[in-house]
Amino acid sequence: MNSSLKLLAISICLISLVSVSFPTINAATEATAIQAINRSEEALASAYEIVLETEQAGANVSVLLDRLNIAGENLAEAQMLFRLGDFDGAVHSAELSSDQVEGNFMNTAEKLKNDAQQIESERWFANLITSLVALIAVISGTTIAWLIFKRRHFSTSKKDKGEARLSEN
Repeated sequence: MNSSLKLLAISICLISLVSVSFPTINAATEATAIQAINRSEEALASAYEIVLETEQAGANVSVLLDRLNIAGENLAEAQMLFRLGDFDGAVHSAELSSDQVEGNFMNTAEKLKNDAQQIESERWFANLITSLVALIAVISGTTIAWLIFKRRHFSTSKKDKGEARLSEN
């Protein structure tokens, strides 16, 4: 009987330990989920700012917006799973969200911004050249027209003066 009492006491201790340790495990997992969701929210907010700057530079940001949409969906799923108590699923979804907007996201945005700036620079240079060619054409055309007008005017004036002298004689 002594051994059965020992077995009962050990069983009660183990059951007590297991029941006490589950809330602790859930609390740690909950804290981890909260941290992962907060990290994902911060990454998403930074990514939106990057997309805004890239768009203001004149770049086509549709690729970045697609990735932001996926990240936002994963974040929403993480928040929903957190509310349902699925902390592991919440951490996983939050990490998926963060992965979408971290890493090469910045590189992609920077490349798009640089490409847009280069295109704008080339467009500005093309406009400058076109304007200079048009200016030269207008000045040349005006000068040629003036020279033609001047030649005709003086040749007509000389004819008129010659005819006037002949009629006087």
